[in-house]
Amino acid sequence: MGWEQSGMRSLILNSPKSSLTTPLKRKEGHQESELFTSTISRRRWVEVDLDRYYTPISLAEELLLKEFRGEACVAVDSTCGTGNLLAAASNVYRETQCIGLDRDRNAISALRRKNPGWILSVGEILKDRSYKSTLAANAGARCDLLLLNPPFSQGNQKSVQVTYEGHHLKSSIAMANILKSLELFKPKNGAMVIAPESVLFSELDAAARHYIESRYSIHIIGELHNETFRGARVRSTAIKILPGVKAKGSSVNTISVADSIKVNLVRGSMPVHFAKSGRGRDSIPFVHSTDLKDLVLGQQPSSIKIGASRNGRVSGHVVLLTRVGIPKLDFIQPLELHEETQLSDCLFALCCSSKTKAITAARRIRANYSNLLDIYRGTGARYVTVQRLKNWLLEYGFEVN
Repeated sequence: MGWEQSGMRSLILNSPKSSLTTPLKRKEGHQESELFTSTISRRRWVEVDLDRYYTPISLAEELLLKEFRGEACVAVDSTCGTGNLLAAASNVYRETQCIGLDRDRNAISALRRKNPGWILSVGEILKDRSYKSTLAANAGARCDLLLLNPPFSQGNQKSVQVTYEGHHLKSSIAMANILKSLELFKPKNGAMVIAPESVLFSELDAAARHYIESRYSIHIIGELHNETFRGARVRSTAIKILPGVKAKGSSVNTISVADSIKVNLVRGSMPVHFAKSGRGRDSIPFVHSTDLKDLVLGQQPSSIKIGASRNGRVSGHVVLLTRVGIPKLDFIQPLELHEETQLSDCLFALCCSSKTKAITAARRIRANYSNLLDIYRGTGARYVTVQRLKNWLLEYGFEVN
């Protein structure tokens, strides 16, 4: 993968009255390992309208102290809001010049009253005419450190159009803000970004990640616990973006070609709400993720009316994996479907040529279960894309058709 994940960490703020150091754990198989210790004396929520959730200053300080040591003479936040990230930079680096841009006039006015020494302008980074003539945009040309907590949502829009160094592409609104901010300010020391987890894994932002990685390396600092932003029901990630392209390391996987397992990867296509129960000649077995337990126990799937022809039909020896939702270890088993079966759009099937191959495939996946979970991502529900699953299978010795 193009970004670095040096042991996924989970960051959480302690309770308001607690000053204890809290070790945070992550399950790895059936064991727990201590990955990160968060020492924050109090929790501070900041929530405003327009679906905006701002990073607590104490958390931002902790991240800067750990990940961006040294000095930052000029710190820029292109969606500064209440100024929490800039305040954290000011506390950590002391002599830094804080520069902020935001489309909310009230927010900028409040920040000017509170921090008269900061350079602040009203403008929107996604609209050239809005920001190009601002004092903040011009002063930010000397940027050492870029700080971002971009907007996560975009209403009913699934994507936005954005231009990055002459390339026209679609991305999420969060990624669009990251792209334009990197393009405008070109931070000498890099950027610290609090963003929805999907910017690292979604297919929508794949092109944007490609262009960023042509100039920068992307590193995951850690996952932010859901409680970090009160009222926000998304998974957030702290990201470090550093100048320079990261060298591509060779895979640590040593599975030989002789041990590879040939599978045909099939994605289900039938939405559950379209599946209508039925029997007789016009019906076909139908499997959804909720049926996996029954299948493992040897029960037969329910039947649905065939209707229009759909992709995602399989038969024979298979291993089924959920596309949406974390797969359960006990349900990753070799199965035999005796007749053509329609898969729901929440399932993948690894189709094998024999029972022995299916058994071997299931065993290999279960043996690497904790690593499999790492590819299930998403700002809301966890999911995996065809490409992410295919890449994972290739890494672990599968030959995928």
